[in-house]
Amino acid sequence: MYRILTGAIFCLISSILFTTRYIAAAILNTKVSVGSNFPIFLDFIGDELKIASFIALLIGVSYIIMGEMELKKGIK
Repeated sequence: MYRILTGAIFCLISSILFTTRYIAAAILNTKVSVGSNFPIFLDFIGDELKIASFIALLIGVSYIIMGEMELKKGIK
């Protein structure tokens, strides 16, 4: 049961990291007076948050799967 909760927390961390990238690019885009340079600012931030989000998602999903397998076997 605790593995499922841990997996859900990792999935939450993944979604927070994923949205942080877009929020940061949107904040940087507010400084532009003319036009939208959102894709440029998204590239400026980099891929580190996307990679960290993907890793956290993989960890979270694997924990959820392991927790479900333990519940199916009856191990608590």
